[in-house]
Amino acid sequence: MIEAQVQLLHTLKMPYARVVQKGNIGETYVYALQMYKNQTLVSRIRNDQEYLSFPSPQTWLTGTASGHTQTWEYATKNNWFVGVKPNERVTEGIKWSTQIARMKFGESYDKNTQLPRLSQLVEATDANWHGQHLLRVEAAATPNYDKLLIAGIWNNYSGHFALYNLDSINSKLNSYGTTPVPINVFDKGKNAFHIDNFFNGGSGDTYIDSVQGFDIDNNWNIYVTCQKSTTIESDIHPKIVKIPFKWYSR
Repeated sequence: MIEAQVQLLHTLKMPYARVVQKGNIGETYVYALQMYKNQTLVSRIRNDQEYLSFPSPQTWLTGTASGHTQTWEYATKNNWFVGVKPNERVTEGIKWSTQIARMKFGESYDKNTQLPRLSQLVEATDANWHGQHLLRVEAAATPNYDKLLIAGIWNNYSGHFALYNLDSINSKLNSYGTTPVPINVFDKGKNAFHIDNFFNGGSGDTYIDSVQGFDIDNNWNIYVTCQKSTTIESDIHPKIVKIPFKWYSR
């Protein structure tokens, strides 16, 4: 384990007293995604000072266009990926998103069917997905925008990771319009692996009992942010687990 020394980059004042589920820091703007009363809210402010007082959300996603998500990822050409379609199989607790949609900042929707989107994401894996069900799914792009990572967790708490060519994804989303694009369309160029007992599995430094988002670098190293919700200061143990994609997928 590496003990990291971190420095404060920004202090955020948000429109709602809710945690920021996903932040995205660019050269010009800082974006912040919040969940509020089963709605996905995205706010933006210029990246020109340490203290950032965000305005009211400029993007509102409600209904099936919402779903608990920690994805707000730049898709190139002024488009963004976001999680949509709440998990219908969940009867209590958090209804995570089960599809990845693409949209422009400043737009608002109330149905996932209004958006270009990737579907059947339980198949974003190298494992036998037949008879399995997706608990949640997130997406992350490499910094050079060459690859898109689809990271899913199944109901059995296994973790599933698949890399796709981002240009191919965008091209297919363009041609399909608001018709869902099944992820198996891209199987030919897919790189994938899975980890059994990913959630609540492992031990010590690699134990993951809370997933707060995913990221990936140009070398295909996956980063999982972990920090379980608590109000007890001594129980706060934030960490980032690094997963070398190329090692697992050999």
